[in-house]
Amino acid sequence: MGQSDRYTVHPVSTADGGGAWGVRDDDTWEIESRHMSRSDAEARAEAKNNGKTRA
Repeated sequence: MGQSDRYTVHPVSTADGGGAWGVRDDDTWEIESRHMSRSDAEARAEAKNNGKTRA
């Protein structure tokens, strides 16, 4: 505890000009899991930060 979260929720522009959410790896700046709702992206980031999914 006390360390900052590696995975954060990040807004992503979509091809149709709309907006979506992705999960960014703050170590590499790569955004994965694009085109999710914000709540889905937050849940995925929290799971990854807690080590419950594979990176």
